[in-house]
Amino acid sequence: MTNVDRIRDLFLSGRVAEATNAEIGRLTGIKPHQQVCQITAKLVRSGFLTYKKRGRAKVFFLASREKWPHKIDGNHSVQPVVEDLQMSESENIAKLMRVGFEVVGEWVLEDGVVKYRLSKYDKARKILYAFVTAGQVLYIGKSVRSLAQRLNGHMKPGPTQSTNIKNHQNIRDALRQGKEVKILVFAPAEDEIVYRGIPLNLAAGLEDSLIAEIQPLWNDAGKTQ
Repeated sequence: MTNVDRIRDLFLSGRVAEATNAEIGRLTGIKPHQQVCQITAKLVRSGFLTYKKRGRAKVFFLASREKWPHKIDGNHSVQPVVEDLQMSESENIAKLMRVGFEVVGEWVLEDGVVKYRLSKYDKARKILYAFVTAGQVLYIGKSVRSLAQRLNGHMKPGPTQSTNIKNHQNIRDALRQGKEVKILVFAPAEDEIVYRGIPLNLAAGLEDSLIAEIQPLWNDAGKTQ
């Protein structure tokens, strides 16, 4: 059973009528908290869940109890929900492409070593980059250094570089599972946006908004309650 199934079954079984992300994580055992947030956001987009605000937290409940049964058995199919989720994930990649991201490379395992291949932009600076797989956005980051220098950090993380260490392991795990991990890049012109004569870093300005909108699985920033 996938984590999507666990959350979906939690509501369909009638065990809870409503729950926050923290409560969902505790009841299903899904970790980390960010993964619960990712899944509930997708279930909201698919129309399976809706939510109300309780203070700063979101409280989720079934969007339509007439549409979705209280109990799961062999006669109830929820395949349309899965299809909607896959469509939502693909739409997030489409959002990146509309902004101006391009597919420029991929991560690979060579003799058990994590490496990357790039077709362009290896020396580009002040850029945004993203890792995607199977229609899903995994990570969005920015770099004022060259793209190659930033990817080198993910490829060979230092002992105190927690983000690089985590992403290195995530990339390795995905590749070992047979997944393709593509590298996308947004490399705007240096003077694409100028405010009163001062060029603005467009990539840096977009990063927070894209992470909050898409909520990539591997990003720590932009978590929702």
